[in-house]
Amino acid sequence: MDETRTKKSTQPQTSPDPAPSPCQARNPVPNARWYGWPDCTICTACFASFGADTALAAAMPLQNYFVADATPCDMYSPRQRARYLAACTGEGTVEDLLAASRERSAVWLETVPAIIMLGAEAERLAGEAEVLAASARVNRLLEAYAGMGSLGDETREEYGTESGVVHRSWDGVVMEREETEAEALREAAGDAHVGAEMTRMEAKWAEVE
Repeated sequence: MDETRTKKSTQPQTSPDPAPSPCQARNPVPNARWYGWPDCTICTACFASFGADTALAAAMPLQNYFVADATPCDMYSPRQRARYLAACTGEGTVEDLLAASRERSAVWLETVPAIIMLGAEAERLAGEAEVLAASARVNRLLEAYAGMGSLGDETREEYGTESGVVHRSWDGVVMEREETEAEALREAAGDAHVGAEMTRMEAKWAEVE
């Protein structure tokens, strides 16, 4: 079971927020207020737009409770909303809803945090690659200018690199290194194995979301 659902630091408040923050769906939100149950948390936005006028609204043990731990919303999900409405009408039960929520929470723990982490890392690597590529473009221009300024000068200093390329200025050496590092970062950001793992986890989460 998701520890964020069992180790809650809560503080009741009787009235809902006047302007609920938008639902963050599967992304966990810290220091927020929640409705619902410890195993099925409903953000203030979903409660206001979906749950407030339902038969189970008053029976929820969490009534705009403050939760310090990062917690995801369960009630943005069409599947969960259908189960909730079934519990309201008697076609299902609250226990059915909570059992499904516990199963869903277990899959969430196994997939979503890793998806978020891997996605953020890929974005970071891609961003670093762009910074290096931009710097390399500047250094390429500087080397070109250095070459133009030394035309006909047989005493000009040249700079060799491990790749065997000879540059007319130190800017060229820096450019080559930055281009190599940028390409490595792009490859890491688009790593096929990481992409395949993210796809697998997204598919597993989609089965219960």
